[in-house]
Amino acid sequence: MHALTSLVVVPLAITTKFTLSPEQWVTRLARLHNAQLPELELLDAYYEGEQRCPACIRSCCGA
Repeated sequence: MHALTSLVVVPLAITTKFTLSPEQWVTRLARLHNAQLPELELLDAYYEGEQRCPACIRSCCGA
């Protein structure tokens, strides 16, 4: 059974100036998405019923 892990939090600089090229933005977004895939796949398995939810989730969600 997989343990529910925390989401990956990636700090982003707050700026109105876009210093990355379009290719760099795509690469950055793809890397951020790929870093979240394991967590997303686990949550999808819970949703699809392929993985049993941990007791802590069942107790707070009434599942």
